[in-house]
Order: sequence, then C-alpha cells, then structure tokens
Amino acid sequence: HLSEIRHHLSEIRHHLSEITHHLSEIRHHLSEIRHHLSEIRHHRSEIRHHLSEIRHYLSGIRHHLSKIRYHLSEITHHLSEITHHLSEITHHLSEITHHLS
Repeated sequence: HLSEIRHHLSEIRHHLSEITHHLSEIRHHLSEIRHHLSEIRHHRSEIRHHLSEIRHYLSGIRHHLSKIRYHLSEITHHLSEITHHLSEITHHLSEITHHLS
C-alpha cells in the first residue's frame, strides 16, 4: 500500500507541476494582453490628438473660405460699379458723336 500511496503522491506532484507551468503561461499571456491594451490606448490617444488637429485645420479652412467669399463679393460689387461707369462713358461718347455730326 505504501508504494501505491507513493506512486499517487508522485502523480499528484507531477500534475501540480503541470498546473504551475500552465499558470505561468497564463500569466505571460495576460502580461502580453496588458501590453497590447496599453498600445491600443496609446493609438486611440494619438487618433484623438490628430482628430483635434484636423478639426482645428478644418475650422481654419472654413474661416479662409468665408474670407474668400467676402472678397469675391467685393470684387463683384466693384465690377458692377465699373460696368455702370463704362455705360456712362459710352452714353457721353454717344452724345459727343451726336454733337459732332
């Protein structure tokens, strides 16, 4: 009986050793998971930073487009004024031509 008990105790030690090994492997993989989660957090933070920059630059683009619209509107106004004055000049040249004939 003693030899059988020794045999079973030996088997138990073997299986406890295996369990220890697998627990060690689990710890290793959990550590890897923590590392990759940390990397994911870092990349998400980078994305937030770049999105914030993109929003800032888009806001700048909108501002400058708005200014361009204003200046185009001013150009249109001044071209309209030039057209008016050219029309007046045409009228007066016509009057001169009339008086010369």
